[in-house]
Amino acid sequence: MTRKKSEESRRCRMQRLRVRQREVGVAISFATNTNWQAYGGESTMSHLTQALGLGVQNFLSAATGIAVLIETYKRLTAAGH
Repeated sequence: MTRKKSEESRRCRMQRLRVRQREVGVAISFATNTNWQAYGGESTMSHLTQALGLGVQNFLSAATGIAVLIETYKRLTAAGH
């Protein structure tokens, strides 16, 4: 393999690795609700869509987590009696 092709191959592998790392990071952030997602922002959504859509998603996600936590606590404390 020539030096130029070797360099291109290495760049392609590094690019795929960066994409895979970003995909894993986004998947983990959705699973843990940490809002680290790398979305396009204004380039793909209007300001109103971002404010409403992402705001509602963030609120409902946190509210669901709190509801699950409360219900889990209730069931665990009721099981002890």
